[in-house]
Amino acid sequence: MVCVNYIMKYLYLLIAVSFFFGSANGQSKCTVLKAKAYYTIAQPGNIHVDENGKQVSAVPSKERSIYITTSCKTEPKIISLKYGKIGAATEIEKITESNVVLAKDSDGNDIYFKAAKGTYIWKINVQEGQLINADANPNIYLKMLINKRTQVIRIYSATLLPSPDRP
Repeated sequence: MVCVNYIMKYLYLLIAVSFFFGSANGQSKCTVLKAKAYYTIAQPGNIHVDENGKQVSAVPSKERSIYITTSCKTEPKIISLKYGKIGAATEIEKITESNVVLAKDSDGNDIYFKAAKGTYIWKINVQEGQLINADANPNIYLKMLINKRTQVIRIYSATLLPSPDRP
């Protein structure tokens, strides 16, 4: 009989401790788990002319985006984004799927950005204030606020994606 009481006390203590650690783990901090930068270069299709009819050399447009995954569904607030020393304005949007098709490679296979189960994907659209050199290997600094915590993420390179086909 004494042995059964000892086992029951031990079992109750084990249950209480597991509830304590389970509730403490449930309040985990929201962090950025993965971040990757991408860009595409779209060549101009038509020959541009000025008001006098002279041809104007068209500059290829660069579209940049950064995909991040977070451990919570709270929307991050972007404080600043810098490509080296050049700052850029941003827009952020939530992606509802767990896999995002970014482009198709030369073989026709899809290029994906994947999120782990239980994580959330956010797309940051970069709006260039100044020209950012596409050929350089940029040091991208992304400073954001998530759940009242400031996080700085450094991305060492940006991946060139194939441009989509024109209709």
